[in-house]
Amino acid sequence: MKNINSLQAYVTLDLETRSRVDLLKQGGYRYMEDESTELLTACVRVHVGANQVEQFTFSCLETAAALESKLLDLKDLLNKVAGTTCGNIWWVAHNADGFERLAFYEAPFFVGSNAGLALGENTPERWQWIDTATLCRMHGLPGGLGKAAKLLGVESKQSDGVKLIRLLCKPRKDGEFNAPEDFPNEMAKLLDYNIQDVLVMEQVAEHLDLGVAPDYIRDAEALRELNDRGVPIDAGHVRDCARAVELKRDAARERLFEMTHGRVTSEGQNARLIAEFDTLPVPPTSFDQAARADIAAALHVLPSSLAVTRGLEIISVVEEVKSASLGKYAAIEERSTQDGTHLCGNYLHAGAGQTSRYSSTGVQIHNLNRGSLSEADFTELAWSILPSRSEVSSAHLAGGVRQSFCKRGHKWVIGDWTAVEARVLPWLAGCDGGREKLNAHTDPERDVYREAAQAAGLDYDKNRTEGKVIELALGFGGGAGALESMAAGYGVDLTSLGVKPKAIVNNWRKQNLWAVQFWNALEEAAEMAVRFPGEEYGAGLVTYRHDRTMLNGKGALIALLPCGTQLVYPKARMKGAVGDKGEEGGSLVYSPAKYNGTTEVSLWRGLLAENVTQALAASLLRMTLSMGVCRRLARLHTHDEIGLLAPNDGDAICMVIEELRYAMTSAVAPSFPGLPLDVEIHSAFRYQKDAW
Repeated sequence: MKNINSLQAYVTLDLETRSRVDLLKQGGYRYMEDESTELLTACVRVHVGANQVEQFTFSCLETAAALESKLLDLKDLLNKVAGTTCGNIWWVAHNADGFERLAFYEAPFFVGSNAGLALGENTPERWQWIDTATLCRMHGLPGGLGKAAKLLGVESKQSDGVKLIRLLCKPRKDGEFNAPEDFPNEMAKLLDYNIQDVLVMEQVAEHLDLGVAPDYIRDAEALRELNDRGVPIDAGHVRDCARAVELKRDAARERLFEMTHGRVTSEGQNARLIAEFDTLPVPPTSFDQAARADIAAALHVLPSSLAVTRGLEIISVVEEVKSASLGKYAAIEERSTQDGTHLCGNYLHAGAGQTSRYSSTGVQIHNLNRGSLSEADFTELAWSILPSRSEVSSAHLAGGVRQSFCKRGHKWVIGDWTAVEARVLPWLAGCDGGREKLNAHTDPERDVYREAAQAAGLDYDKNRTEGKVIELALGFGGGAGALESMAAGYGVDLTSLGVKPKAIVNNWRKQNLWAVQFWNALEEAAEMAVRFPGEEYGAGLVTYRHDRTMLNGKGALIALLPCGTQLVYPKARMKGAVGDKGEEGGSLVYSPAKYNGTTEVSLWRGLLAENVTQALAASLLRMTLSMGVCRRLARLHTHDEIGLLAPNDGDAICMVIEELRYAMTSAVAPSFPGLPLDVEIHSAFRYQKDAW
């Protein structure tokens, strides 16, 4: 295993800071550029070879002269190490991408001093950082240092850290900070906590294999560049829409108050809202989104009455107030840079740990409202949010979120892979049936989605959307429930079209027997790998192996993809197996990060198929973002879409379109031989699904 100890030279570090900016709510970029952000303590450990370590600690209670002297000593050591390693020094921190890396670029001062950690020519480049939180997620572990350490069975973080941070790092209710000099004992404990975090991180990192992501350094640098560039925003549009949303929510709360005769004054009063429906045949016990849907369904089957109408309106009002889409305007304002022009740090490397996919943070660009407004609707929205207007369509507000992203004098060039996961799955299956499915996707005379609709008894010409839902929902072993759930997400009601979901599932599986066989082969290979550790078992283009020594002896099942990416399933085992070596019976389970590695869940064939498909598609995205025009101009992406921003010059835009087409198809094709890649590209002044 190649871990950080195999590196010739590296630096481990952790910083403790204070700021009036809420790090979790507003993000690392806004946090680090704020003038209230200051250093309290720091621990930096320089490792050379296997055994040589020199530790530097810093505290704001030291004099500026003492801090500067230590900083000079650190710089001298870094210069010496760089001279013997050709400058190849790695910098290792937990959550480095969203914190320590940014701190070294912004270089905040220590409290009450003009001394900081400005390293000058020793400041690490983007490619030199290793984020152990990312590596934890790539190993199927929780991203939190304490949780990962606990699961690995290494030394724990100090238990009094939360109390110290509340005392010294957070402002009081009056907005002021506690003075560090007034709490010398607590400051000493904070420095100890700081040092302990570094030591725990080093122990965790010893059990993380850099080989699980062979292109981690390349991909991390490209994503950091994209995060640093950020997404430009129309600050005026965002401000006015955020104001309109808040006005609508205030009006909705007033309406709640009126309808309940003052019993409910806020959408967050769940107990009071539940009480409004206690006369239902089956009174609700919750008022979350799923419960609200159940309550609405129960009301719809009751005879029409004023009480039913009132109940449905209460639910409608709460849905509007809690709308995630409408809340994104305020989130954009909170997380934008201080000048209000950009939204930075939008993506988390391996945020979806089990598949190593990038995830979106904060505003959640991956989860924007599916639609975008037409030019006429956007103009109407722009008119309706003027301060003199009061009525604004919630649908228009939700649809206009993605169009908040634009830059004067520039155009978006947006590329969208065609049915990428629906192609990756049969490609990974590597069988004749899978190749026939790929041929159907690439044959210009055929439309897979229309054919799926027709096979389900729907109209070939009119029900393409329904066919798309069928293909996307059933490729990973989903049943009738999965089909109905995805259909609802697309606004499709299959039963109203006279078709039965269960019949659709059965028919699809008969027509796509290759998929069923691939699911079964994945499950069988994974089970065999767990039963016989160290041996490799294949299913299509996927190989499984179980390593008992991985994760500090906790063991893990590894799925090796043809792109080199490895998926790690911690503590995978055959639960209930019998025989001398557990070679018979049982069911395959593992302990995912979602439950902090403490709860076992079934690792069934559909989940295995979904994981390898999404992971392969994620590898395709990462490779594309790391080169060519995407490396220069990419500002955002989803799982199957890349958005570039280029100066609005007609000839230049045409060239960017062709460069993007090449990057998303021909440039990456050699790494995925036989996988047919097609892309749809359009340009627009605002980030939207279609060109105006």
